[in-house]
Amino acid sequence: MSVIPTNKLLKKHGESPEKLLASCGVNKDEARSLYTYLKGFGMYSRTTGILDTVDELIEKEYWTHLEKIEKKYKKKWRGPNVPIMIFPLDQRREGKMSGVSFKDKIFLFLTPSVSRKKLEALFIHEYHHCVRMNKLLKVNKEFTLLDSIVFEGLAESAVKEYCGEEYIADWCKKYKQPHLQRMWNTSIKPNLDAKKGERVHESLLFGKGFAPRMMGYAVGYYLIQQWLADHPASTVKMLSLPSETFILKEEEKS
Repeated sequence: MSVIPTNKLLKKHGESPEKLLASCGVNKDEARSLYTYLKGFGMYSRTTGILDTVDELIEKEYWTHLEKIEKKYKKKWRGPNVPIMIFPLDQRREGKMSGVSFKDKIFLFLTPSVSRKKLEALFIHEYHHCVRMNKLLKVNKEFTLLDSIVFEGLAESAVKEYCGEEYIADWCKKYKQPHLQRMWNTSIKPNLDAKKGERVHESLLFGKGFAPRMMGYAVGYYLIQQWLADHPASTVKMLSLPSETFILKEEEKS
């Protein structure tokens, strides 16, 4: 089963996140460091009352609905069978949902107010990452800023295709086109080879320090939309295209 029954595991280990992750199959020695990492993407922090939130999530039947969504897109994209885990979102975090994906697993963080359509949009984004990572056959340390912004742009383009533009992330609409073009030319383009984990990669992708918030994400979506304007293509067709494809085509327009 791809969708792990974290609804049951949360009832048992919800107040001890490391035990919870270990019960989901994570190596016990790695559970603490993984939990620290996942908190950066929205996983709940230790708090009393978390079981009340768990009860609300269970009442909304997110796990059952997610199984149907996962089956649909695994077939459409011929994607891998990876464990998918739902956990509560940190109550202090902005928004109603978040997620993070790896080549071999996906974590989704929800509040009880997430609609089924928004859950589908979140899953599309994260599963798209997972499928593309497996198709590109690169190891994590080889991914560059170019790869990262294309990952984000393609994932939200998939949300637009399957759910509609009203479900794309807020950062897709955060900046006007002239600002996006300027950020691409002055900040992103000179650093396309920066490796994942390097400070400049993280700063430009997420928007830290002097970089505008979510800059790399926003530029990535802009880049894909610019390319699609001249080269209409489906998500399926673009899934395994090299990241350089979109840069070369974008430069031809300038």
